[in-house]
Amino acid sequence: MRLYIGVLLMLNVLIANDAITLEKAIQKVKQHNIELSIAHFDEHIKAYEHKIAQGNAYGSLDLSQTALRSNDALSVFGFKLQSREARFADFGFKQFDGVNDTIAPTDLNYPQDRNHFQTTLAYTLPLYSGGKIEHYTQITKALQTLSALEKEELLAQKIFELKKSFYAISLLNVYLKHLKTMAHNTASLEKTTHAMF
Repeated sequence: MRLYIGVLLMLNVLIANDAITLEKAIQKVKQHNIELSIAHFDEHIKAYEHKIAQGNAYGSLDLSQTALRSNDALSVFGFKLQSREARFADFGFKQFDGVNDTIAPTDLNYPQDRNHFQTTLAYTLPLYSGGKIEHYTQITKALQTLSALEKEELLAQKIFELKKSFYAISLLNVYLKHLKTMAHNTASLEKTTHAMF
């Protein structure tokens, strides 16, 4: 079945009006082959992974934002203390008259809703990693080189397959030409043989 399809494809190429040279065919393979495109993208991904590994030595910068809203007494009081906005009135001192100690201050026990926003920016710098970052950088560089070599190997394989097919088609052309010559010679021989009888 594969041979039959191969022969049909070769005959289709032979019948085609526009002949393509081997160099043009190689250029088309380099430009339009999906497997080569995937290998090219894989090579770029490995290069980016290597840059990321190199960037690990510079540390990381983390931004954290928190937004809270609460009317819980402990939370509101904690929010005010954390943002350094606590006042004596928050403790209920404006309701304290000095005579009655049993009065529960409503400002302290039943506060109004309060929003609290907190932004934290942290820079983490690796001081000592036991060579982990350097070795990981070397590994990603080796993987990048390996990816480039795999792409070159795939390109060489595709060019080899193309040349093999191209030369097979050329041989088929020569074979067909010889068959036509043999058919013409056989027809001439047949005419000569009929003329003798």
